[in-house]
Amino acid sequence: MPQLLRRDLSSPVGPILAGIVEPGLTAHEPGGVCLLELGDTDRRARELAELESYFGGVFVADTVHGGSSMLDRLERELGEYFDGSRRAFSVPICAPGTRFQHEVWNAMRRIPFGETTTYGGLARSLGRKATASRAVGLASGRNRVSLLIPCHRVVDASYDGEVGSTRGLRGYGGGLQTKQWLLEHEQAVVGRGLFSRS
Repeated sequence: MPQLLRRDLSSPVGPILAGIVEPGLTAHEPGGVCLLELGDTDRRARELAELESYFGGVFVADTVHGGSSMLDRLERELGEYFDGSRRAFSVPICAPGTRFQHEVWNAMRRIPFGETTTYGGLARSLGRKATASRAVGLASGRNRVSLLIPCHRVVDASYDGEVGSTRGLRGYGGGLQTKQWLLEHEQAVVGRGLFSRS
């Protein structure tokens, strides 16, 4: 049975619940971050329960630095992301999902820091018609490791990048204000005006 550890982290956008699967004894059990949730307590509880069922274990709180080197590394990388010195994460991910969900999540990881794409654009990047945008949106909604898989960079076609506007932002478990904050933070780091779209 894998060891599941969780830690509550603080951030400029509020509390984040982090969960990891500790690496196993073989190469077939590499471990990684399986949960990085910015959403409300109900969403956190539901995702914890889903992951505990999937992995067949219970998350144990790891509140001390040095308790888990992977959680320490994740916390350090998140701090660097929020202070603007990190644009990509290197901590491993262990995200259970379907083959299609993994295709979508991998495509999201290729969206450059400070840029956005639409759900239809992401579908096209996967070789599917833009009408598959709904399926892409559903896969995005199943992403349990926000920021590491940057679903906040996927916006609706009506999004215009106005400061203070959440129009065209949808489907973010951490809330639309958080999604807007993350997009504006990345834009400030790269020093651009309006968002670039692919």
